[in-house]
Amino acid sequence: MKHKGMISLLLGTLLLCFVLVGCGGKNSSADAASAFIGTWDLYEITGDDGTSHEDIKSMNEFGLETYLEIEKDGKGTFNVFGEEISLTWKAKNSTQIEVTMEYDGEKQTEPLTLKDGKVSFSVEGEKAMVFEKGKKHDRSDKPASGSEKGGAAAPDSSKGDDDEKNVKEINSVVADDDTVKIEAIKMYDDTFGDAIIEFKVTNKSDKNLVISCSYGSWSVDGKMVDPSMYENIKAGTYTDGALYFTKDNLGGGTEKLVNIDGKFEVTDDDYNTVGTYEFKYEQKG
Repeated sequence: MKHKGMISLLLGTLLLCFVLVGCGGKNSSADAASAFIGTWDLYEITGDDGTSHEDIKSMNEFGLETYLEIEKDGKGTFNVFGEEISLTWKAKNSTQIEVTMEYDGEKQTEPLTLKDGKVSFSVEGEKAMVFEKGKKHDRSDKPASGSEKGGAAAPDSSKGDDDEKNVKEINSVVADDDTVKIEAIKMYDDTFGDAIIEFKVTNKSDKNLVISCSYGSWSVDGKMVDPSMYENIKAGTYTDGALYFTKDNLGGGTEKLVNIDGKFEVTDDDYNTVGTYEFKYEQKG
């Protein structure tokens, strides 16, 4: 899955450059706003080069969630992979509200349309971001980040030791330059049998950065695989990152992580690549 392409679509094209086109419909609700109130999870992106519902579900399993929260007071948030964008809205009619979002200094006011129990933004007349009604998200479940000062990374409070099976310590430095320091901490199997390698990633620059897997660069014991990792790191902070290998893709858990070879890509807020870092690991019995 090309996470960078998704991120560019959601944070770049959709919020800075796109033109949203609404489509009308009829709804018998007397309250023009009530049907929109609540949480709306991204369901799919339709059109050429879109993203299927199954791919969206897979991304959600890795913690890569995108959703809208529409509040009663005319405010709300658009959350893309943990990055929150404030919004305001007002009702136009029973099937459409006007949503105003500001991102990177650019403000857009565009329609959000309700049809067949889902809401959607239409993009450039062909693509559409479609959302389904969901439950309010608990942001306390997100991995904690902190300042580099203070030593070891703070543990992820949402993941206790009981969720980590077959733990093997790694404790090696993958990269350390003027931009980032990447440390491999340990590997383990989670409760679903997926293999996870935990990293500590420190942003040593004065820019906000994103670290992700370089698509098509990863192999395990000679087999091409498609692991997932995506973390935002503010300037001068670190984060605890998790590299996920699904059991189906890997053919097992950590016992399959014999010879790992892959690359991480680090980008800035404008999606410019600022560094590529190779990770090699040979698991010894």
